[in-house]
Amino acid sequence: MKRKGFTLIELIVVIAIIGTLTTILVPAIMGHVKKAKITAANASASDIVKTLNAIIGDDGQYDGFSSLGTGDYGFKSNVGIALESVSDDENNKFSDYLGTYNDSLASQKFAVYLKDGIAVAAAAENGRYFGTFPAVLNAKNYETKMKPNTMAKALELAKENLD
Repeated sequence: MKRKGFTLIELIVVIAIIGTLTTILVPAIMGHVKKAKITAANASASDIVKTLNAIIGDDGQYDGFSSLGTGDYGFKSNVGIALESVSDDENNKFSDYLGTYNDSLASQKFAVYLKDGIAVAAAAENGRYFGTFPAVLNAKNYETKMKPNTMAKALELAKENLD
């Protein structure tokens, strides 16, 4: 007599195999998610340096930005806080210009280092991940370099990479 279906033991074995595969694959997938978030934060830091340099170098039109001295500046663009609230002649804040160059920067926190009138390093927060430009953070060294994980530490790492 032929029976259709599976026995209880066969079902338990299949469930055990699926559970084992899940146990192996989930950490690997989570590592890729973390790496992708850090890569996105690094890209944001690079974008903010390019954006700031484009604004500063726009034929001297934005005197308020080009007059920034050497040092660290921080802001969160979505609440309209500019770099030390510096604005150009038309009183447009820096956050107003971000959409011109990259709309995805609208809600992130940044720390930027300017030297000789040029943005040379930046740190970007993307969720709870930090990225740097020049990119010095990756999934392998993130845990050791970012304890405690602060914007200031990320910016210091970027500046160190310039030397």
